[in-house]
Amino acid sequence: MLPAVIITALLARRSAVALAVALSIALNLMLVPRESAIDAATNAALFTLVAWAVAEVCIGLRQLRAHADLLTHRLAAQDALLNTVLTTVPVVTLETDGAIRRMNPAAAQLFGIDETAVRGSAFDSLVPAFDTSAVYHPEMTYGALESADGHWNGTRADGVTFP
Repeated sequence: MLPAVIITALLARRSAVALAVALSIALNLMLVPRESAIDAATNAALFTLVAWAVAEVCIGLRQLRAHADLLTHRLAAQDALLNTVLTTVPVVTLETDGAIRRMNPAAAQLFGIDETAVRGSAFDSLVPAFDTSAVYHPEMTYGALESADGHWNGTRADGVTFP
């Protein structure tokens, strides 16, 4: 009888679980001979407690699964947004010595160079006014570096400069 309650709890609402518990008790009372009314009532009460506890666990699992599905959907949407941003916005990551660690395709296109060819070279070769000593400074927190003028001018592979 308990499997019927579990299946109901996994698939339906509490009212359906209550009906499954009641039908299970009625079927049990009809099929299993009892010594007394107290024995039948005790058995029914214990079954109700155990079945309802199991049903609550199943309902909780179902709710957790729904919440996990929602979080998975949100994470996938945020991941898609982040991937879109990172493929369209020029991003260059640097080592602490100012060498280029990575450059995404948008940045490579902006500078007119191959993204793998510049890996390990100094960033100030692309942005002459860039202060390499600013990359690693003891008082500096990690994050974006900013120019004193508010922008740097970059130099493309063909020598053309751009803000």
